[in-house]
Amino acid sequence: MTKYQEDPSLLEVRQWKEQCYQEDRHLTPEEYLNKLKRIAEEVKTKYHFNLPQMNLPVAQ
Repeated sequence: MTKYQEDPSLLEVRQWKEQCYQEDRHLTPEEYLNKLKRIAEEVKTKYHFNLPQMNLPVAQ
């Protein structure tokens, strides 16, 4: 097996993903969605995005 040096930026991404997982692993799906919605609103406000709202059809 050949060993190679992992790119530092890839290592940084792996560490970031692990940190995110540790922060969110205790959240219920509903809490996680609420967190994502809050973050999306913060980004929209910060960067003055005006995005149209889309509603997905509900399966019956």
